[in-house]
Amino acid sequence: MRVVYADLAFFLNAALNYLTLCCTVRLFGLPIRHLRLAAAAALGGIYAVLALLPGWTLLGTAAGKCLMALWMVWIVFGCGKYFLRRYLLFLAVSCTLSGAVVAVEAILLSTDSPWVVFLVSGGFCAFVLAVVFFRGAAAVPGLVRARISLGGRSVTLTLFRDTGNTLRDPKSGQVVCVVWAEALTPLLLGQSLPRYTVPYQSLGQSAGALEVFRCDTLTIDGRTFRHYPIGLSPHPLSDGGGFVGLWGGEQEGARDYDPSLAAKST
Repeated sequence: MRVVYADLAFFLNAALNYLTLCCTVRLFGLPIRHLRLAAAAALGGIYAVLALLPGWTLLGTAAGKCLMALWMVWIVFGCGKYFLRRYLLFLAVSCTLSGAVVAVEAILLSTDSPWVVFLVSGGFCAFVLAVVFFRGAAAVPGLVRARISLGGRSVTLTLFRDTGNTLRDPKSGQVVCVVWAEALTPLLLGQSLPRYTVPYQSLGQSAGALEVFRCDTLTIDGRTFRHYPIGLSPHPLSDGGGFVGLWGGEQEGARDYDPSLAAKST
């Protein structure tokens, strides 16, 4: 008879849930919100313990697992337009990680310690997460990692270098960096800042207006731009491409915008 300790089951499942959620978030190109991920992972750990208790066996069924996964994904992403897609991706990543754990456990038949299995399989998955989903953008043509800072907060995102993006800010001449608004939620939540609109045209949109604000700094490829214009797109800019924004790169004639100089000139 195999003895399972409640505290061990909680910590192992919570840690694996955290890794799985991190992979899911990275695959969507979104910034990691650690508190939400930790809360969802802890909930999954509690569920794993309850499923082991006598009289709670229904929780361990396929339906129970799917419902718990649904709840965890809702905690991390909220209930939005793309909830179903995120939920299915989380299930796919969960199956992949579970397969890695089973494979490592089969290889390490000589050990009875679940921590050895977790450290090997979890360490491998964490390595893949760090290399593929964090630094992998540098190896993919056109994708760049960007850090946007505002009011003491910052988020790290994946952008696509779109040289065809010629939408310029009328004040600074900088090409507007267009980002999916949802990806900037951790940065803008509770912040009150001046915004303005910039007219634009695109395929399927003959005339429109894009809401723009100025971040404190935008860092891309080791270059930092001050007071850079960030456009807020109400819709995703990639359908599974792993990026959440478009950046046109440095353009001739563009300059850093200094609000104090603009104020003096007016």
